[in-house]
Amino acid sequence: MGLFKGRDTEGGAKTQIYMGGSSTIMGFARQATRRGRVVAVSVGVGTVIVGVTALGIVKYLEADAATRVVVSYSSLTHCLLGEPPTENVPASVRFRSIQLTSLTQNEIVRTSDPAGAWPERCGKFVHGLSEALAASSIGDKKGKSLLEASKVLAQTFEQKESFWHDLSGPIDRVFSEALLAGIVLKPTPEVPAPPATSTAMTLDVLSKIGAFTDRAVAVSDVHEERGGGSAVRFVIDDRHGNVRRFCSVTASAASCDSLPAEIAAGKAEIRLLGSTDDAGKPFLFVGDGVFTTSGKNLVPHGAFASYAGASGRNALLLEGAREPVLRRYTGEQHEESPLGLGSLKLRDVQRDARLLWGDVVALASDGKELVLATSSLGASGAPRLLSIGVLSKASSLDNGPSREPRVDGCHVGDLTVVRAHVGRDAFLSWKTGRTWSAPLKAPVAEGLLHCQQNMALTTRLENWTPTAQLSAKLMMRRCSMTACTTQELGLASLFAGEVNLASSTEPVVGAIDGKFVVVWNAGQRGGLRLRVGEFASLQKTPDVIVYDDWMKDGRAIESSTLLDLKLMSAEKFAVLLLATPDGLRALRIGSDGSATPLLL
Repeated sequence: MGLFKGRDTEGGAKTQIYMGGSSTIMGFARQATRRGRVVAVSVGVGTVIVGVTALGIVKYLEADAATRVVVSYSSLTHCLLGEPPTENVPASVRFRSIQLTSLTQNEIVRTSDPAGAWPERCGKFVHGLSEALAASSIGDKKGKSLLEASKVLAQTFEQKESFWHDLSGPIDRVFSEALLAGIVLKPTPEVPAPPATSTAMTLDVLSKIGAFTDRAVAVSDVHEERGGGSAVRFVIDDRHGNVRRFCSVTASAASCDSLPAEIAAGKAEIRLLGSTDDAGKPFLFVGDGVFTTSGKNLVPHGAFASYAGASGRNALLLEGAREPVLRRYTGEQHEESPLGLGSLKLRDVQRDARLLWGDVVALASDGKELVLATSSLGASGAPRLLSIGVLSKASSLDNGPSREPRVDGCHVGDLTVVRAHVGRDAFLSWKTGRTWSAPLKAPVAEGLLHCQQNMALTTRLENWTPTAQLSAKLMMRRCSMTACTTQELGLASLFAGEVNLASSTEPVVGAIDGKFVVVWNAGQRGGLRLRVGEFASLQKTPDVIVYDDWMKDGRAIESSTLLDLKLMSAEKFAVLLLATPDGLRALRIGSDGSATPLLL
């Protein structure tokens, strides 16, 4: 038996076939075929298993990313807002109310918070949200806009001093897109909450209460009657806008009425140049004439001082041929008599003689020295000015271009304090009962004069300029009948640790019940703030955030709604006027630092 067997082929050639091993080889071939099928099946099954496993991993990764989306968004909400936004309180509005409070914190305190400085500490949750969205199918579908919004917000947190910035647009976009994406919040108690929200008023709030004017009026067109007492009285004299009103504010009520046509139709300036008892009705100086608030013309010209007492006891000072004329009223009747200077002389009648709460007071010369002289309006017969004291070591009178009176005063209860301005100095005299004290010299005549119990207080802001705000200082002088003490506080010390809250415009100051009041517009976006307190502790007195000038129509805006401000003090309260694009708004400031809108 041979190993090969010949077989004829079609061409006659022989093919040798190995016969001895033919069955073995064919068996190998058949086994190989079977093995191929098994391998192919195995490979196919393995591929399916790998595919299923890979799909499971993808689904797991997507589920994990989706979970991280929920956790990151929930953490961001709690960190940034404390509570989720609502239809009535959008995210940006809530953020702004927290931002105002955060800005009040001393910068050292803010940055040393164990949880991290707010809102910067919320940045990691924004980044986590962006990364989770990018890894999930949410970021490819309905969450694509949310992914873009979260990236923008993350970038804003990386900016220098982002805690000052207006983040309203990026914040609202993230939270509105999250709502559209259907992300459901979960509790995140481990995430630190933000600072408390502020209760600052906005123009929206004040507009619902009422306005002293319904159009923009500059505070330079508001002129108050000075001297304290139980009420704040002022006129609004916007001649160009034809807004002319008389306003009165007490501790419990406020009124503001348009002036009679015979006054309002004119173009002469309207001022309150007199003194008024608590129960009196002040006179209006229109040009150099005098009117009642009801429109009655008392004197067409020549008057320069007035006193409006209770029960119709009124008086006017008018220019005379040789000396001033005193006109005293009893009801509708009046009588006139020369002022009665005697040997005294007045350098400038209109600046140096006033009617102050039942007394004529004059800064006069006795031929040798300057003196302070008075005469009671209640005395019978013609008045006679009598010296109550020499102004010792007085400098010469200022005869510059100013037309401000050189004699003014304040009055509360039975106390009257008069002040004579002589150059840079002031001389004060107290009247208690019928007795006047000897004039007391008090350096620096400028500042607002306030009567508080038996003290005379002067408040002022010194050296303020727009380019050197922190070089300015607050000043309060307290004077008794025998001595004065002066306290000063630099704005650099007042804003120590929170320089970003230094005033962007000139602060206004005053006094309430012996306490110092300062109101200022803080920094770039810090809102309108005030402090009321004893002067010695004013540096440590917390800010009261009164008004948020960067909110209107329920949203943050790009320009301030506060154009200017003015503070006017009575004995127990003050009136803060806010000039806004929509008109004058007013708040009553209490000695406890409270600020409440005035209802008209």
